[in-house]
Amino acid sequence: MNDVPVELMPSPAIASGVAHAVLQWFEDSSKCQKKVPPSEWTVLAGIVLHSRVFTEDDGTFRVLAAATGNKCLGRRDLNVDGLVVNDCHAEVLARRAFLRYLYAEALSWESSGLESSEQTIFERHPTSRRLVLKPQHSLHLFISEAPCGDAAIYELRQDVVDELVHQRAERETEKGSEDGATGQAVAQRERSELRITGAKSSVSKRPRSAESDNENQPDKRFAQAVGIARVKSGRSDLPLDKQTLSMSCSDKLAKWNTLGLQGSLLLQWYEPLFLCSIIVSEDEHATSVTKQELALQRAVSTRLQERAALIEESTCEACVVSDIPHFNRQRVSNRAPSSLAINWTAKESYWPRSSASENEKLPTDASKFAAKFFNNFDLEFLMAATGFKQGAKKASKMDRLAMERVASRLSKRNLLRAFHHVLKETVSQNPLSNTAHDFEYLQVKLAVPIVASSAVAPSAASASTASNDRRKRFFAAFSDWIGVPTTFKQFKL
Repeated sequence: MNDVPVELMPSPAIASGVAHAVLQWFEDSSKCQKKVPPSEWTVLAGIVLHSRVFTEDDGTFRVLAAATGNKCLGRRDLNVDGLVVNDCHAEVLARRAFLRYLYAEALSWESSGLESSEQTIFERHPTSRRLVLKPQHSLHLFISEAPCGDAAIYELRQDVVDELVHQRAERETEKGSEDGATGQAVAQRERSELRITGAKSSVSKRPRSAESDNENQPDKRFAQAVGIARVKSGRSDLPLDKQTLSMSCSDKLAKWNTLGLQGSLLLQWYEPLFLCSIIVSEDEHATSVTKQELALQRAVSTRLQERAALIEESTCEACVVSDIPHFNRQRVSNRAPSSLAINWTAKESYWPRSSASENEKLPTDASKFAAKFFNNFDLEFLMAATGFKQGAKKASKMDRLAMERVASRLSKRNLLRAFHHVLKETVSQNPLSNTAHDFEYLQVKLAVPIVASSAVAPSAASASTASNDRRKRFFAAFSDWIGVPTTFKQFKL
């Protein structure tokens, strides 16, 4: 197979338009330029809305959510109360920032009703009554470099490989090889074990529960087998408590292409929302754009079909773009990795403004949260190595209340708060919304959609069954999925 099938690639105009929109978003932000100076590198990602009124034109491109980041947390830094962001890789943060857009949109529908509005990009599904994109709109993801994991396994130019091997062999020789190997032997070993995936392979093959119970550790060997699930990268000599359990971005993209971008909680208001395309910048170190494209398509689509992970046929396209400017903070050897992760969500003019005075029936902390979550659409800066907002102290020096104050708006706990806030605003006055607070985070995820009455129960039950079937099918196919254990998903508000 030498070429990427044409039907699996977005049109050049759309791919270029999506990429330019995200790159321009970063260029236009003076705060982003300041927080990530030219001496540092990071990864940029954004979810773009492509709107087209007439089929013959290229349409318009608008960034709905964007993020930068290149780090994730080790096991010891995870938080049982859902107060940290475990994974600060750019594409993961961009998707979480998009969830915030969806919560704000759902709040507008539930509190104001937007059925006749031409401003919203959504409409009601005729049967389920959940929200779907209007037909003239589509969602696309741009990433400034290949997602870590399976999408990063492609052939590099020989001169690049030689330089990487030389650098690693020098480091090994300087610190002294544990087995007393010569410099030549070290170089030979490094060449055979060269990690280009940006992630470590997972060896677990045991059946997996509804949410990652798997305690097996990732294989420390830098295996280059294609198509397997991997945890994110990190030094293989770290103690187990410092090694990450977050799955690679390639694996998460595959999951979103199967289950939708919205996750479990937002199925309360939305039909599954899928990306139409994933677009990645060209890697000049690759031997060809074609090989990089094949790896991307394999990671996010082809292996789903090969593993029989899909109930419906995948329609997500993927391509590598080479006719765009390089991201001006891309990874190069003379730049240090940025310690910050940035997230941003677009704001719609028709969204209602939340205020404490409008939420007198809610507890004070809940009303303050709603005002902040649904009103403040400035950039948020996280310390990627801790998962807290910039300026936070070390976790060991903070109590629970202090952690609450520095928790990201994109943390599990705050997204669960957003879910409960929108549920309380439901026009139908869902009688179960009050008792939902009694359930743990994971229990709520598995219970959605929470039905309000028997009148809507059949369609809601059907939607719930379809979502559960997709989920079971995916995780049965990806039995090597590790992820964060359920221990970290059992908190209550």
